[in-house]
Amino acid sequence: MCHTDLTYRDGGINDDYPFLLGHEASGTVETIGDSVVNVAPGDFVILNGHAVCGQCRACQRGRPQLCFNSHSATQKMTLTDGTELSPALAIGDFVEKALVHEGQCSTVDPEADPAAATLLGRGVMAGVGAAINTGAITRGHNDHVTVALELGAALDAPVLLHPADDVLWQIRHPATTFDSSLMK
Repeated sequence: MCHTDLTYRDGGINDDYPFLLGHEASGTVETIGDSVVNVAPGDFVILNGHAVCGQCRACQRGRPQLCFNSHSATQKMTLTDGTELSPALAIGDFVEKALVHEGQCSTVDPEADPAAATLLGRGVMAGVGAAINTGAITRGHNDHVTVALELGAALDAPVLLHPADDVLWQIRHPATTFDSSLMK
């Protein structure tokens, strides 16, 4: 469970109750809709917080994390009485089966450890995105990155993707380790 889920629970994010917590997941695609083309039944995927449109100004400028038209599943998950659920960060994966937009799925090597792959969808992407896009880690510069909570799982990823000469990592709460072999 991520701290974000606890913040939902405590009323700090979204009061559109009932909501379905969970936003870090990996799994196998079971079925697809008629218009789905990017994933197939049997694919092992990680789930992403939103599906970028690829067409808006932010996407065209190489900043998909700022997408103006991100997609999520249009058919909502429901309780047995038909009450629609509001999925946490457009995923809501604390269920046996989740319903998401195909663009929220990224295929992963089926041999990958599901627990490690799960971190790629949110924890690593948030950590890598913050280090590269906000922290502006660049090649040839000395950088200092402070990492907290589960984002500590992404320690090696920014260096692998966008190496600096010297990066000083300060880990405030190392919750887990990151297997950099998934990023290669």
